[in-house]
Amino acid sequence: KRDPLVASRVCINIITFGGRGPETVTVVQDFVDGIDFDPSISLIAGGLTPMGGAVQIALEKQEQFKKDVRASGGTYKRPWLVLMTDGAPTDDYKAVAARGAKMGSQGKRLVWPLATDGADHSVLLEFAGPDGHVFDVAGADLSAMFEWIGVSVASASYSFAGEEVQFTAPGRIISARV
Repeated sequence: KRDPLVASRVCINIITFGGRGPETVTVVQDFVDGIDFDPSISLIAGGLTPMGGAVQIALEKQEQFKKDVRASGGTYKRPWLVLMTDGAPTDDYKAVAARGAKMGSQGKRLVWPLATDGADHSVLLEFAGPDGHVFDVAGADLSAMFEWIGVSVASASYSFAGEEVQFTAPGRIISARV
């Protein structure tokens, strides 16, 4: 929200997964412009991990968002999927992980898997794809991590579609086409 240009170019959607029920996937925040985003949303770890179902909903919502933007004559940059977990999927995730990874390798999506305490890195890598990375944020200051995501989004917002952008990720520098 501090940068009006970035806030006008970024749309945010938050889907949580986990809890007491086996199918607990919740759209906490449907797509909203960055300027209207409510940063006070709480994320709480615990319970089961229906990661496959959550990513399926996220991919569907991103595709619908892209259709809506195109229908209104607008443009968009490569969507990002930030996937943060403290565990491993408790549902059938293989097909959606392969779909997300394929979309990433085709340049249709950028996947940022974030592993907190107890996360299964090998499963997260399935979502990221063969060229992807899993970022270990266990024990990290999550507010600083989300600040890093914000800075990365700002870098992408100031770029042109298809331009190669360098991101300084925790512990490494990676490049991605936006």
